[in-house]
Amino acid sequence: MIRSDAEYKKALNDLDLVLALTEEEKTYWSGEGMTEEETSAMVEPLRLRAAELKDRIQLFERVRAGDLSMFTNLDHLGEALIAARVARGLSQRELADLIGVHESQVSRDERNEYHGVGGERLRDLMKALDLTFKGRFSLSSRGWHSEEPKPGTLLRGVGRAERR
Repeated sequence: MIRSDAEYKKALNDLDLVLALTEEEKTYWSGEGMTEEETSAMVEPLRLRAAELKDRIQLFERVRAGDLSMFTNLDHLGEALIAARVARGLSQRELADLIGVHESQVSRDERNEYHGVGGERLRDLMKALDLTFKGRFSLSSRGWHSEEPKPGTLLRGVGRAERR
């Protein structure tokens, strides 16, 4: 995910370079006597790279406009937090100031897509970004037996019980 205006500008520049190189390669391979199909196969990696850059650019543009609708569940929470910062027009430093941590901490958290961040920090982030999640939790009966679990069986092997 593109996380800043600087990364966005670089992606736009990279896309221009890849598209230009694709055209140069097509011309070169055609000049070498390759068929259109062979030429197409030779430039396929460049076309794939251009498509990837276009996708990343479009996602950034949607996020920058405030559209976070692509983040539909908690599996994408880290990406949604980064996108919310981008949508709010905040730098990592500005977000760090809002939640009372050092900029390097926000940078690390974003690099890891907020994996391992505690509940309190998540609450602070969501409050600072004015971000809400409108999903809901529910229990599934899949895989559960109708019997009550025996005391201690759900926590076996966890914490102090493991050391005993």
